Amino acid sequence: MCTSSTKACILRNAPSWVSSPVEIHHVVLSFLSVTQLVSLGKTSRYNYALVKEHIRARVVDLLSQWSLPNSFSEFMNTHNIVFSGSAVLALLEPECVTPNDLDAYVPLGALEDVHTFLSQHTFYVKFNNLRVGLPDAAVGYISDSSADTGINDVIYYRHSKTNAVLNIIETAQAVPTTAIFKFHSTFVMNYLTSNALVCAYPKMTADHVGLVNTPSPNLTFRTVRCLVKYGVRGFNALDRSYDWKNQVHNCHSFPYCGRCRRVVGDRFTLCIAFSAGIGAVPNVIDPKLSWTLSSRYDCNPLKRVAPEKGSVSPGCLY
Repeated sequence: MCTSSTKACILRNAPSWVSSPVEIHHVVLSFLSVTQLVSLGKTSRYNYALVKEHIRARVVDLLSQWSLPNSFSEFMNTHNIVFSGSAVLALLEPECVTPNDLDAYVPLGALEDVHTFLSQHTFYVKFNNLRVGLPDAAVGYISDSSADTGINDVIYYRHSKTNAVLNIIETAQAVPTTAIFKFHSTFVMNYLTSNALVCAYPKMTADHVGLVNTPSPNLTFRTVRCLVKYGVRGFNALDRSYDWKNQVHNCHSFPYCGRCRRVVGDRFTLCIAFSAGIGAVPNVIDPKLSWTLSSRYDCNPLKRVAPEKGSVSPGCLY
């Protein structure tokens, strides 16, 4: 029979989290979402450093899956390039999404520089056949809220040795992140920069729910197809924030309501710098970029039809 003194002895001799091998730590962390990792990182300096190292390892693994050289990170930094789409969602929520291609969003006028880099430093070859990549790159993430998709052009590349698909998406403005906030839902309003991971609606993403970004009473087939894609992976699309937790709120001040004007640099956006060193500042491209979502209903418990069109406004001039 186990006595209380025996139990105390076992607990004293049990390995602690800090004394466990770092390899064990990374195995445990691999099952956690980035939201959970950020919470863990706040518990101690050791865990903070561990979390940054782990997120950085996820990013390095992502780039290696698409056979992109380490120098591409610096190229991203100097050209304000970001990754978005299902590949970044997979970084945030492991085991939920398996990306088939990688979407890079580049500023207006940057296509030639990107092509030069890929031609000189990788085995990626440009394809004129638009079907080489998934339709998501061109239309799948785009909201029905406006004819202005924020996208100017899409160029498809395939790696000549691995067959990996890389979609280079030229945005319509100098600030490439403007296109991200015109996507069909908040599931994919996330992006990866040269040194930071950004998630616009972290608590909703952690709960695997998201807001639909459209004022149209009837969803188009294109939008339904995209929502189903994420639905089968466990992400529930909501018409309004009230449906999340049945919480009555002021729509224009509650940060998880689509009608609230948000700013990338506000305290509700998850921005974590994964570059080495203490005090690293996350490069979010445009911290003053603001947006509201389009919505079909108000947040009244009775769910009244009240279409409202959203908007995206860059905050920095280049």
